[in-house]
Amino acid sequence: MKTIRQSIGVLFLTTIIGCNTTMKMNTEQELYLAEYSPSDTPVLFKPELIPDKQLAHAGVFTPDMNEYYYTLSNASFSEFTVMYIRKIADKWTAPKEAFFNSSYLEHGVHFTEDGQWVYFSSTRPVSKEGNSSNWHIWRSKKIKNGWGEAQRINIPGMEGKSISHPSVTRSGRMYFHSYNPDFSDMALFVTEPIEGVFQKAKKVVFAEGENNNTLTPFVAPDESYLLFEKKFDDFFEIYISYRDNGEWQRPKRLADNINTKNLGNPYITPDGQYLFYASGQWSENTPANDWLIKWVSTKDVLTR
Repeated sequence: MKTIRQSIGVLFLTTIIGCNTTMKMNTEQELYLAEYSPSDTPVLFKPELIPDKQLAHAGVFTPDMNEYYYTLSNASFSEFTVMYIRKIADKWTAPKEAFFNSSYLEHGVHFTEDGQWVYFSSTRPVSKEGNSSNWHIWRSKKIKNGWGEAQRINIPGMEGKSISHPSVTRSGRMYFHSYNPDFSDMALFVTEPIEGVFQKAKKVVFAEGENNNTLTPFVAPDESYLLFEKKFDDFFEIYISYRDNGEWQRPKRLADNINTKNLGNPYITPDGQYLFYASGQWSENTPANDWLIKWVSTKDVLTR
């Protein structure tokens, strides 16, 4: 009897473990349509989406996880475009260009938590007489059966600068990075909307640590943490800062298994389970052609 009971117990425990594993795999398959998901070791996410001689800069999901948008460029950065795939009948569709692409350059896509707005960066002229060399932030509102016409966001205090990579909180505050045409004074900024109008941007202040050569922010919807990349002489690294009592704390460098002289563009999935980022070697003189998107569990990433 004891042997039978032990066998039944083992069988019961195995069944529970098997069910938990199946539930996890089903969840992954439903959300990401991936064969498996990573734990503490970053792995590539759908490298087959990146054409030969193209660089992947960032990848983000819509809040419902049914669409995945990613930015591509050539090695000289003279061409940027945003592509997307859609989930239909448990399969990802073939890549298509994002609806907001133009004859100019687009990147830095961000969807608000409620799915009502998509923000992106573009070099399209802001007026008929304007130039198209600087990046500006644009957004489109969700409408029935699609998206409305893209509108530029005017941010006081940013005149003459390139501004890109918007990330918006639940309350509507928008973080982004800015720099001069010669790439000097690169830093993170934040602007707050009042009655629908964004106010003069303010430079993000950390309680400890300088905000310079910082870019591509991703802020938590509740503004509890801020991920970004920092540029060094010939590489980038990803950092995180937590917000306590309304102040950003000293930024913390992410672990070595992530910071392998990568590109950055950090992004946390809508379910909070994974960090996505672009990874590859970088040089001002000889850009590599192996920039791909990696993902890793946030279990250790979002641990203070």
